[in-house]
Amino acid sequence: MAGLRAFVLRDIAYPKYELHSSVILDSGATLHIGNDKACFLGLTLANRDKFLYAREDHIPIIAYSTIELTIQTRGYLEGRKIKLTKAAYIPTFYTSIISL
Repeated sequence: MAGLRAFVLRDIAYPKYELHSSVILDSGATLHIGNDKACFLGLTLANRDKFLYAREDHIPIIAYSTIELTIQTRGYLEGRKIKLTKAAYIPTFYTSIISL
């Protein structure tokens, strides 16, 4: 757990931008990604050899867990909670991703 705390302290330095708290549905994604630790229901640290490969980039996956999100649709104007299992925690990712 000490490794996770050290990384979270580093996360404070990353600039936040307009879509940082957004969630994007990506039909090309192969896993769910969350960039906000508060959305996760506990975390299990990932092995140091776990990465997300995006073109030439190798982005380290810090942990895995279930994400709980509130979505809003025509039928649920007040919002409805959903849970996404086996989601990767990557605080350096620009936005959170839901894979199909």
